[in-house]
Amino acid sequence: MKNQLEHEDLLMRKLFSEVGSESPANDFHLKILSKIEANKRIAYQPILSPLVIKAILAGILTIAVLTLILIPENENSLSLFDQIGNSTLTKLDFQLPKIKLPVIHLGPIFNLALLAFSLLMIPWIIYQSKRLKVS
Repeated sequence: MKNQLEHEDLLMRKLFSEVGSESPANDFHLKILSKIEANKRIAYQPILSPLVIKAILAGILTIAVLTLILIPENENSLSLFDQIGNSTLTKLDFQLPKIKLPVIHLGPIFNLALLAFSLLMIPWIIYQSKRLKVS
């Protein structure tokens, strides 16, 4: 065992004497990084195209409008969609259904979080629309 360790030690000394134990120059890393950056040509391609962003926004808006139309105000009332079906149309009498927004009780913490999220989304949407030049 001791003989094997001595053999490995002699082999390591021989390798170091042949190769040398020089350290790289001080600007070695900078030269390597500059060569890498010189070859680097990456064009930015957004993950979502402007058309997809418009489609997502249209979907969110559609869901919001359908929620307002299809959810009844409370347990005993009809939804706006059902009220439109029950309205009577005559030649002289035109009666519109009563439009009341549904009352959804989610709790104050959730409402505050939803408000904060909505307010934070406004500048992001403006920034994204200017950046992507969505018209």
